[in-house]
Amino acid sequence: EVNRMSETLSLQSIYDKVIQNLSVDIRKAGAEIIHDFSEAPEVTSPKSYIESILQNLISNAIKYRDPSRKPVVRVRSHKQQGRTCIVVADNGLGIDMEKHGSDLFGLYKTFHNNRNSKGVGLYITRAQVVSLGGRIEVSSTPGQGSTFTVCL
Repeated sequence: EVNRMSETLSLQSIYDKVIQNLSVDIRKAGAEIIHDFSEAPEVTSPKSYIESILQNLISNAIKYRDPSRKPVVRVRSHKQQGRTCIVVADNGLGIDMEKHGSDLFGLYKTFHNNRNSKGVGLYITRAQVVSLGGRIEVSSTPGQGSTFTVCL
């Protein structure tokens, strides 16, 4: 049972570890990652899940950056109806939600011609969120970027 592995976690410390894991990608991309966990500094969850969810969402934001501008990724948290929500917003390529919205979290579904796309990251992320009794939502505009919101 997943909930037995849950602990109260500092989002800042999870974030710091994820940023360290992704430091090479961040540097190569010249990405700026901005974070603010002041509204909801903690989340109760298995540590490995939160690390994985944050790492997948931030690494996707970097992977699907728009080559015509500096990648900026904003990570923040807030409370909503007693749940902790983590928001990862980017200024990347964006996704055509009318075309791909229903497939977005499907296994092996990819939406850009990126040879590093395996179509597994969002599938795993959604599976983890659902197993925690949470939900994940996305809003995206092609050419402007995407915002993923995970509420646990």
